[in-house]
Amino acid sequence: MDREEAVWLAEMILEASAHLEDKPGLLIEVESKASQWVQVLLEQDENSEKLGGFVLNFPYNNRQGDPLTALESTGMKLPPDTQALEWEDGGFATIWLRPDVPLVALALFINDILTRVAGASADAIITVQIEHGY
Repeated sequence: MDREEAVWLAEMILEASAHLEDKPGLLIEVESKASQWVQVLLEQDENSEKLGGFVLNFPYNNRQGDPLTALESTGMKLPPDTQALEWEDGGFATIWLRPDVPLVALALFINDILTRVAGASADAIITVQIEHGY
């Protein structure tokens, strides 16, 4: 993902964040590779109508243990205060990121998960679906 694509994905996330009351989520998939995906859920803060954080779900194939350690082992730098919420060894992982993560940086982080964890090629074409009701 180049910078232009990261800006495009950041704009999609921003668009979804304008409708927090609808419980938005984005499914980001590698075109023609349904096994390479990241789901981004936008959480609403419990005490306000503002964004409360981002929940990222992704495949955890051939990996086990704490996903934060696994992500760091690939050379990824995690945003501050990132938390592992849940994982199933060899199945999926769910992590939480703070709401103040810059959106272009978030888009690039998602790309790193796609390439370093889900196995997508660096030049993969991605598709994005915005869904509601999470």
